[in-house]
Amino acid sequence: MAFILPNEQTYAMGGLLGRRYGQNLLSFNFLHIADEGRFLFPREWGREKFYASLNRERFEGNGGLNTITLKYNINQFNTKGGKLSLGASVVSNEGKENFRLNKYGMLDYYHLAAVYDYNFSGKLDGLTTRLIAIGKIAMDRDVDLSFLSNRADMSHFTWVLDYRF
Repeated sequence: MAFILPNEQTYAMGGLLGRRYGQNLLSFNFLHIADEGRFLFPREWGREKFYASLNRERFEGNGGLNTITLKYNINQFNTKGGKLSLGASVVSNEGKENFRLNKYGMLDYYHLAAVYDYNFSGKLDGLTTRLIAIGKIAMDRDVDLSFLSNRADMSHFTWVLDYRF
């Protein structure tokens, strides 16, 4: 068993086309990972950041992947300490059973994400909160449950409180 297969290499191309409205940004993003091998990025290094990335999404372990993402970042709350990020993407993987290019057997899916960040001030200076709501919905409704479990048809909600001294 090996992290990188012999002679494995691939490339990724991504882009962003956006429009600013004051401090807000509406963007159309894409990512293509070639089907010549899998894009590998050790999880110990953190999360890869592509233009098309949304929260709780990883493209590591994929080859032959295409994704299109629409994002809207609302930063007009910055004077009060808040920021809202909304995103929706369509992710197309290379066959769920093609483990040479689809390391984790991911299905094609829709990904929805909403993240709200707030930085407190005054007596609560240093306290931040983050609310995260994520949904992944499989495009193929007629698949074995083993391909859905922890991969698609799932929701994820997180509330984080962080205090920095």
